[in-house]
Amino acid sequence: MRLTIFQRNWIQGFMEGNLIAYTGIILRYTREHSVTDTDVAEAIMMPLSFVNSVKSAYDSGITDPEDIVHQMDLDAEDIAEWKKASERRGIEAYIESTHKDKFGKLPEWVLEKIRAAPEEELQKWLDGSTDHTRLEEIFLGRDLCEQVLQLPPDIWDSHAFLKGMRRTLRIQLQEKFDDMPLWADEALHQKDHDQLVQLSRNVLRSSNLEELLLREDKMERQ
Repeated sequence: MRLTIFQRNWIQGFMEGNLIAYTGIILRYTREHSVTDTDVAEAIMMPLSFVNSVKSAYDSGITDPEDIVHQMDLDAEDIAEWKKASERRGIEAYIESTHKDKFGKLPEWVLEKIRAAPEEELQKWLDGSTDHTRLEEIFLGRDLCEQVLQLPPDIWDSHAFLKGMRRTLRIQLQEKFDDMPLWADEALHQKDHDQLVQLSRNVLRSSNLEELLLREDKMERQ
């Protein structure tokens, strides 16, 4: 993947931080709690050779976990698989961190989308513009409200336009909630232009389909 120098250093620091934490666990549990090397390796999902390297470094007089990691060969073949997975997790963590700095605590649907994304989508978020003001614009595509505002009002209530709005909103709902039961499709089909716009504004704040779609119905009956 294409990474800037800052991104690469951030992700490298993330990976080294994990290795330092694992090293501390190895030293604590194999030295203080008499846990077997194999059990520790399985617990931290690292090869047994990594555990042995940590213990060998400690026996040679290097006792600080950070110093142990810094003298290791991080390109060693035995941790290549871990390194690949950790780099992926580091990229995810970087994307989460940069968006959390701008938008605050990220909702679970955003975290799930980042962790399930293919590399090309991760790359898009790494390269992404900082002009976006909504998480939906970034992680669900261009915001539906903006699409509506770019079109003349006289076509907003046309059958074709409403059909397009419902289809776009349905894609966003399915991306966020992973499911679109029949009752939700039926409720969406009953919405007019103004109701669809309001729904698109409420997507980010809603935690489930029932809250989003049924709340609108309750408000209309009041």
